[in-house]
Amino acid sequence: MRAACILLALLVASCATSERVSQAGWTKRTVSGLTIKLVDDPTEIEWLDFGRGGIVLTTWGRAWVSKSGDRYRMTTNPGLTWKFVDGHVLIYEDGHVAEDLSFVRRDGSFLILRMKSGKIGRFKILDEQV
Repeated sequence: MRAACILLALLVASCATSERVSQAGWTKRTVSGLTIKLVDDPTEIEWLDFGRGGIVLTTWGRAWVSKSGDRYRMTTNPGLTWKFVDGHVLIYEDGHVAEDLSFVRRDGSFLILRMKSGKIGRFKILDEQV
């Protein structure tokens, strides 16, 4: 019985530690050099390439299918600025926060992030420079 309790305690501690490590992996240093793309969203297009100097290259847009079945995409590609503030990646456009990303979890080569809209997005890691 005692061994089972010790094993359970170690398992709980291990899970708590790995969650902290994942959360700790979301820092200014790890975001710098990161390129991610929103996946599994049929209408939103979001691709972000975070530079080390606070510049982020973006592709933002919408995708839709017309009533006749034609597929369309409309995107914009502004070069913006970003900062890491209190665990959030803030992307600025003309001095205003255009996107606010907060870490939920990492799932292999995917980041699960809460977006400014409140929606949870699944982002594929395309490049990661540490």
